Amino acid sequence: DRSIGTLSALARIYEAQGRIAAAVRIAGELSFAYADPNRALQRQADIYRAGQEFGRAIEVLEEIPLDRRSEDELRWLVGQYGLYGRLDPLIENLQEMVHRGIASPADTVELARVMAAQQRFEDAVAVLEEADDRSAAVLPQLGQALLIHLLVARKETAEAKARAQGWAARERDPVPLLVFVAEQMRAAGLPQDAVDLLQPVADQAPGHPNLQAALV
Repeated sequence: DRSIGTLSALARIYEAQGRIAAAVRIAGELSFAYADPNRALQRQADIYRAGQEFGRAIEVLEEIPLDRRSEDELRWLVGQYGLYGRLDPLIENLQEMVHRGIASPADTVELARVMAAQQRFEDAVAVLEEADDRSAAVLPQLGQALLIHLLVARKETAEAKARAQGWAARERDPVPLLVFVAEQMRAAGLPQDAVDLLQPVADQAPGHPNLQAALV
């Protein structure tokens, strides 16, 4: 009996017994039963993941087109690619998550960080600026720090100031953030830009201890 019910039950039995290769083979035979041909691949990958045969699971999932992978599959692959240092497919899967609108702020920052690690600085800046423009919430601190670092390194000081001032306007105490940005500017050999950034807030809060040290 090679009916769908029998084959499905047999695959589950083999999987429960730890007979991973047999379970995967049976799952492959069930491909005719799925309206979506990628479903058989997803089932095989699930079996490999449950059996902790992660390398094989990756290989199977990579046969599924990027835009057909589930959110769970994308996130799992991102974790595996990060673990093994496979940066190109890591970026591709994170980009797909951003494109679908399912990337968390941390996912977006990670995408920019990996792009920067590959010296794709323009792409990294674009990712962070788009996220900052799109989100009602403030970019995570790590994302702010990375974006400022990249902008200052590229001598895009006007944009760095504008971003920092926008974030600072939402802060109860904006001084620490602005001082951080000013220090980045000083480190990049832009002392006057640092002063220009801090002077307005220094005029409003002349006694703030962090400002006094930063303006020296």
